[in-house]
Amino acid sequence: MKKTCCILLAFLCSFAAFAQKKPAAKVGIPTFQTTVHNFGSIKEANGKVSHVFRYTNTGTAPLRINDVFASCGCTSPEFSTEAIAPNASGLITVVFDPTNRVGKINKTITVFFNGNPGQVVLYLTGEVLPVNSGIYELFPKVQGNMRFTNTTIDFKKVTEGKIDTQYVGLYNTTGRKVIIRNVVSGKGVQAPKRLYYIQPDGGDNVLFTFNNSAFQTIGPVVDTLKLLTDDDSIPTKTILIKADIVQNFDTLTPDERLKTAKCVLLTDTVQLGELYVNESVYFSIPLQNKGKTPLRIRRVMNNCNCIELADTALPTVAKGKKGAIKLKMKASEFRGSAVHVLYVYTNDPDRPYISIPIVYNVVLPGYDKLK
Repeated sequence: MKKTCCILLAFLCSFAAFAQKKPAAKVGIPTFQTTVHNFGSIKEANGKVSHVFRYTNTGTAPLRINDVFASCGCTSPEFSTEAIAPNASGLITVVFDPTNRVGKINKTITVFFNGNPGQVVLYLTGEVLPVNSGIYELFPKVQGNMRFTNTTIDFKKVTEGKIDTQYVGLYNTTGRKVIIRNVVSGKGVQAPKRLYYIQPDGGDNVLFTFNNSAFQTIGPVVDTLKLLTDDDSIPTKTILIKADIVQNFDTLTPDERLKTAKCVLLTDTVQLGELYVNESVYFSIPLQNKGKTPLRIRRVMNNCNCIELADTALPTVAKGKKGAIKLKMKASEFRGSAVHVLYVYTNDPDRPYISIPIVYNVVLPGYDKLK
């Protein structure tokens, strides 16, 4: 029995020695001299600046950069994807463009490695000074103690289903720090959910993202953003958002385009004759679908907000059929001739947008009719 225990003990010792001698897995390890660079104060007028981040492979296997992602389009990383041998060094050059970036610099560059750790975040800090300190020229709009590059953001034409982004520059004209505590976004526009600390006589940029799918419509849209600040003068700042959402027919092939809906208006102008002041009247816009697929009326607008749909459901007209847009209008309160314009948006790629004049004459009860 004693002999058996000695043999078992010897076996366990030899197994433990074997396990201890098993070589560790080889892996590359990126070690940076520093992961933060402060540009200090740089002038927008002087153009692009750059910095080189140096790293060493302190691991035991070749190290390679798989990808590099910058948090802002103003920052451009340059790097090599060639493997770095153990104890060898590599470089990542980061170029920063200060154009239209007046204010604090807080940018990140995420580097993805095949080693351990798998990713490293590099930081750029500093401040961009305006050209010749022309604050009033760079930030012409004023709300309280804050100046803005613009208080109306016009995204112009945005293709349906797509997103677009724009920056708004802010400048704090006071001698104390101003905090933007929250950005109350509209349904189609969003800003990063974080606090913005605008330093005394300093600025920052706020990125706004327009997501037109939230509107579920096409044509012109308007939205409003509110910046809630601790500014003692007009603490709630307002930014107006505008855009024109357009349908995307670019993906249609020539054959597909021949099979789409075709909208034909059966009248070019709607003549309503004589109406009393503020009189309500119902009328229709007749149309026909001469296409191969159903014609959808996607939106109806007017230039006076005095015309509305009589039937809240927008019509869909089958191929080869006739239909009508049923409307209700309240006549003008001013005597004389009047013209309103109706804007109709359809899914016809050849006529996605149609304007129709609505013409009538306003008369006074008991006066014009007796003449």
